[in-house]
Amino acid sequence: MEITLSPQVVGRRVNALAFAKNEADIAKAKYDELKAQFIADFGDGVFKSATALVTIKPASRPVLDQTAAKGFLTAGQLAQCITTSYYTDVRIKYL
Repeated sequence: MEITLSPQVVGRRVNALAFAKNEADIAKAKYDELKAQFIADFGDGVFKSATALVTIKPASRPVLDQTAAKGFLTAGQLAQCITTSYYTDVRIKYL
């Protein structure tokens, strides 16, 4: 059974979805700003409050250079394409 929605219902849902996406983008930007400020203020470590546990530590992971990896590569060639990316790992756990 197919359900047909009126243009008004479709419009309301499109607007609601767009609004939610905008709010999520604003929240993510605020979260990233707070996270960067927290790292700048406190550095590495484990921090606990009554409601949350925050762990900050430096980390790294191998990254494949996609431009260099085009086509077929031998194992040696592939190893030459892998670089290391360094970042700060932030984990938040609600208690």
